[in-house]
Amino acid sequence: MAIRYAQKPERPAEKIKEGLLEAIAVAKGEAEPHKIHYGVGRPPSGKKRLTLLVDPDVIEKFRATGKGWQARMNEALRKAAGL
Repeated sequence: MAIRYAQKPERPAEKIKEGLLEAIAVAKGEAEPHKIHYGVGRPPSGKKRLTLLVDPDVIEKFRATGKGWQARMNEALRKAAGL
């Protein structure tokens, strides 16, 4: 099974519209450029990234629960560790 890496998050049309309007305001000198987020993805959350080998059936069990499966897996690990 291939490893999936984080993908560029989808942005709803309203967020894209807000970003474009803010960029136009900066171009016109009506807003400060530091207020625009130029990066892709989420801001740092205090969590650490690591590579972990997990049995395929465990991954599929969590993925079958839908969006947010990584957070649920993290919670299960915290519970197993007694945290």
